[in-house]
Amino acid sequence: MNSLVLNFNIVGSDMQLPLPIELPTYQTLDNYYFYNNELLHNALIGLVGEPADKANIIVIHGTSHSGKTHLATALYHFASAQHKSVCYLDFNELFNPEIMQRFLLMYHADEEYAEDAFFTMLSGYENNELLIIENIDVLADQPKLQVALFDLINRCIEHRTHILISSKYGPYDDFISLPDLRSRLTWGQVYKLDPVDDDGIHSIVLDYVAMKGVNMQPSVIAYLLKFTTRDIKHVLHLIDQLDKLALVEKKAITIPLVKKLLA
Repeated sequence: MNSLVLNFNIVGSDMQLPLPIELPTYQTLDNYYFYNNELLHNALIGLVGEPADKANIIVIHGTSHSGKTHLATALYHFASAQHKSVCYLDFNELFNPEIMQRFLLMYHADEEYAEDAFFTMLSGYENNELLIIENIDVLADQPKLQVALFDLINRCIEHRTHILISSKYGPYDDFISLPDLRSRLTWGQVYKLDPVDDDGIHSIVLDYVAMKGVNMQPSVIAYLLKFTTRDIKHVLHLIDQLDKLALVEKKAITIPLVKKLLA
């Protein structure tokens, strides 16, 4: 379990917001379905292995179930294993609606303070060898946040900090209204991820079942995949539930057990 604690010193007041972030250890670069995309694989490895003579930026974007979080999590664990200083930020957590609403209420009278708050929230993260930022699409319709991210990226370039950024949308899409930020996001390498196909989902499930030591026959896996969603996270959660249910009932994981769980 990794946790992120942000300390704000804004307009003379101290505010601390603990944001628990769980990064699953089973998501690795080895079990990501790259579709033979060695260019992307090598680029991610390079963020950890290349000498920091200059900052490198990689942007990955794609719809749900395309594996953005898998790659971000896998890169975090890979960098940690190489004893690199790495920081993981999920903008969905950092700038969730509750936090955003609090800021809007606190600084509604003076927008200048709100901008200072966003800069403060993103300060100091350039002091790592690798910075991973997920879900920057939450910056849509948030011009002051876009300025703050632009400033953070510039500081990372200055400190030669490598960056991996993920988003639902590509940097040329309309959700970025700040031209300078769009330019920065296209400064490095940009990769569009396609949703995982049936073969990819099956491969991921087989790897997960083997890693967890869950006894599931191919026919049972095929049935589960036929009658559940394409959401990988949900499928893996169902496998964990099946494993627990089988232990409680002291039964093998069979199709009737899958039916019972899905019902």
